[in-house]
Amino acid sequence: MTLKVLDLFAGEGGASQGYLDAGFSLTAAVDLNARALSKHPVQDMTWQGDWADGLKIAMSGDWGPVDFIHASPPCQRYAVGTKQSCRENWPDLVDPVREALLATGLPFVIENVPSSPLIDPVYLTGCMFELTVDWDIPKAKVTWNGPDRGQWEVISGRKWLEGPVATGPVRFHLERKRGFEAHGFSLPVPPVAIEVHHLPALPVVGGTPTGFWNRWYAQSIPVAVKKQLMRASWMSGDGVAESIPPAYTEYVGSQFLKSV
Repeated sequence: MTLKVLDLFAGEGGASQGYLDAGFSLTAAVDLNARALSKHPVQDMTWQGDWADGLKIAMSGDWGPVDFIHASPPCQRYAVGTKQSCRENWPDLVDPVREALLATGLPFVIENVPSSPLIDPVYLTGCMFELTVDWDIPKAKVTWNGPDRGQWEVISGRKWLEGPVATGPVRFHLERKRGFEAHGFSLPVPPVAIEVHHLPALPVVGGTPTGFWNRWYAQSIPVAVKKQLMRASWMSGDGVAESIPPAYTEYVGSQFLKSV
C-alpha cells in the first residue's frame, strides 16, 4: 500500500519530490504562491491557498487519505540573514502549525532553519547525502592544502593562504542545514560523509551573494550550479534558494516508512 503525504508550504516541490522518491504519493501540495506552485513537479496535485485552509480540506477527506504531513513554514522570520528590523514583516508560524498538526493525530514533520523555534529537531546537511557539484569558476582562486587534507580550499581575497594558487574546477558540497521536528516516529541522525564534509561549502541563496561569497566571487552563483547541488533540475532560481533538497525528505520519508 502506498502511503499519502500532505505537503504544506510546498513551494516548488523540493519536499514533495523527496517523499515521492521515498515511495509516497501526494494527497496535495499546498502553497499560497501560485508562481512557486507552477513549478511543482506534480501539477495535478497542487492547491493554491492558505496552509490552514488546505489542512482543513485535507482533514475533511475531500482530497482522499492522509497518512503523513510535512510542513515547511516560512523561515525568513527566524533566518540569521534577515535583518532584525525586518523580522516582524514575516509570519511566526512554527508554533501555530505545530498546534494544528498535533490536533490531527497524524504523524508529521515540521522543517525550518536552525534558529527557528523547533522542538528537539534533527539537523540535516548536504554532506550527509553527498550533495556535491564540480564548478569551473571563472574567477576561481583556490589553494592546495597539501596531502594531509587532500582538498582544494576556496580562499578569500582578504586573506591568502600559503601554497600554490590555481584556477579550474572545484568540487563543493551543499551548505544548507535544516532542522526537522518529527512527531509520531523516530528520526535518527544520518552519518556525515567525511570526505564530502571537508570539501568547500557552497551556499544556495537568492539575490546578491553575501559575506564570504560577495567578497570573493562578487557575483551571483549560476542557477544551473545551484540546481545541480540541490538535485532539483525543474526549479527556478527562487525555488532552489528557498527549498530543501529532495534528498532530505527522501531520508525523512524512508525513516517513517520503516516505522510502519
